[in-house]
Amino acid sequence: MMKKTVRSDKVHIAGWVTPLPAQKEGGLDLCNQRQYDLIAECGIRDMYAIFERSAIEIDGKNACERALEYASKAGVGYYVWDDKIAELLLEGDGTAVKEYVKKYEKYSAYRGVLLKDEPNVEQLPWVKQAREKWDEYFPDKDCYTNLFPSHVDRDLAKLKEGDTWEDEYVKAYLKDGAQRLSYDLYPLLIEDDGSISQQKEFLHDLEFCAEAAKEAGVPMWVFIQALSYSRWHRHPDEAALRWQIMTSFAYGAKGIQYFCYYPPTEDSVLTVTEGFVTKEGEPTTVYAAAQKIHREILAFEKEYTQYDYAGVMPIRGSAATGKNFTYDLLTCPMTSHEKILGVEATQDTLIGALKKEDGGEAFFLVNYCDPYYHETDEVVLRLNGVKQLDVYVGGVKQRLTSQDGTYRFKIEAGDGIFAMLTED
Repeated sequence: MMKKTVRSDKVHIAGWVTPLPAQKEGGLDLCNQRQYDLIAECGIRDMYAIFERSAIEIDGKNACERALEYASKAGVGYYVWDDKIAELLLEGDGTAVKEYVKKYEKYSAYRGVLLKDEPNVEQLPWVKQAREKWDEYFPDKDCYTNLFPSHVDRDLAKLKEGDTWEDEYVKAYLKDGAQRLSYDLYPLLIEDDGSISQQKEFLHDLEFCAEAAKEAGVPMWVFIQALSYSRWHRHPDEAALRWQIMTSFAYGAKGIQYFCYYPPTEDSVLTVTEGFVTKEGEPTTVYAAAQKIHREILAFEKEYTQYDYAGVMPIRGSAATGKNFTYDLLTCPMTSHEKILGVEATQDTLIGALKKEDGGEAFFLVNYCDPYYHETDEVVLRLNGVKQLDVYVGGVKQRLTSQDGTYRFKIEAGDGIFAMLTED
């Protein structure tokens, strides 16, 4: 039995890596009520279990049970990652798996399971098999899988010669009845010489996944880079968080997921900065920035989530310098729109076209200049027969009017404007 995708009026806002539960007797244990209250106060709605798999039991409860207890009291959702569940699903013993998850089902925070992060091509069949069994046994709970980005090492993804990430990986995953398309890509880079750059596949993957999700009739969830890791991924400020989120909204994303909320453990060689909290669980500047952005998202999410991706028009800014490599890999950029007569912008700009099932239309305008430079984008948008817009700027709704259809916007670094065409 395949689940029917249900439209939500909320943006999925989630964190990867829960506060660290004790890994050994006497070890640091941040699986407590204060940490989950902090998560809720930040505006994150769901968390994914990660290091619970290797944590010790305390007071007769495994780490997932403990986390579920605190998350339930905080009003935060929680995805269990328990390898035993996948094992039982693949065995096809419905009685055994139903009995096993009873210890999780009693908690209101329990959203379902994190089945697999970044499966390779050879693992897709068992992902399908396990998901189908899950949907049969637990039709009201989620079974979550996240995919590799296109620049994944081909050997790691088990892509054979002639295979493509697009067809043999993403589309192969979607054709088997997935309920959403979630993938991760972290675009904020710094080169060995200290210069700033971006992952060149950033827009390619957003565009392809938006198109593929639209064709499959499922929502797209993306990951947001919330820390630096390795020596090539830079640490984001508020503008950099906004830039990733607003760009994703231009492509119709219905979910944003942060890598990472809690920084990976000390034995990880990748992490060089903190996430939303320090290793001791104290909020950072990333926490404060995301909390501010989440409050703004709350203002427009019920309206935004009623629209779906229809295309994105990339605009080259008049003051932009250098080559934009992320534009170069786009395969189906929108070059015209019946409502757009012309666009002028000082910085590279994205205009996401969105459409409702009833025919209503909206645009998501994004200052696409790398947020590192903190440049303001001045945009002139000339619309065909549109004499008023309802726009959200900084979480505040405004009605703009123009007799000739010309609208002028100043978009701060990394920011975006959600503009709905209205006939009222």
